Amino acid sequence: MALILAALICLLSMTTVRQMLLLAPYISNLRSVQYLYRAIVIGSVILLCVVPAILFISQADRFNQKIIYIISITEMILLAFLFWPGSFFLYLYSRDIRSCRNCDYEISGINLKATRFSDSALVQRFGQGCAERYGGGRGTVFARRFSSKKSNISVVFKKMGSDYYNSVAVSKESSSACISNQDLILLSTGKGVSLDDPEEKVLETYGPPSTEANNNLERVLSYIDYKKSGDSMNFGIVNRRVHSISVLLVKVD
Repeated sequence: MALILAALICLLSMTTVRQMLLLAPYISNLRSVQYLYRAIVIGSVILLCVVPAILFISQADRFNQKIIYIISITEMILLAFLFWPGSFFLYLYSRDIRSCRNCDYEISGINLKATRFSDSALVQRFGQGCAERYGGGRGTVFARRFSSKKSNISVVFKKMGSDYYNSVAVSKESSSACISNQDLILLSTGKGVSLDDPEEKVLETYGPPSTEANNNLERVLSYIDYKKSGDSMNFGIVNRRVHSISVLLVKVD
């Protein structure tokens, strides 16, 4: 009986750990579920390590059967009602991230590669905001700025020589004149890097930047796809924390 219980615990623990390892690239950097992820992984490994103890006790002393059953049933309950449901929740939680083909260029739901934004579509979704124009002639840049109703966050869409916006930037700034008609929850990229995160998290998640430059008060870390599109993801760093995040697509037509 001890062998059967140990085998079941071993199977369930290994399955849970395997599921967590498969999800690791998608959720290990998301702060909102990081503690749950670690608890499931560590708990499953601990339960797996208890299996040899169960087998040892069962062979060493036949009078300890009750202890074996208590330990085994407790582990089964933890796996069945805590770790497995937790791993299933994380699987569902990461579904959108796992199905996203262009998460490198996504800022919390805004993905200019997946959804083309014309000016009318942008106004329909976020409101009028503040329309801006820079330069002149063929080099004219059109922009719309929106600010959050509740937090000190703004998002700016820009386009040049195209019907669709090819740039979006999120920063810790706002203007009472450019309020969006829906609250902006633009805090993280598709890989889980958020505004106000430490610079180290950017480097851990995206690796060394392609280029690094100073832009006024910000030090900008840029990740550029030189091999294919030339598109870039950029992080503005102030006091070693993420102050702004921007995406620039070379072409959206």
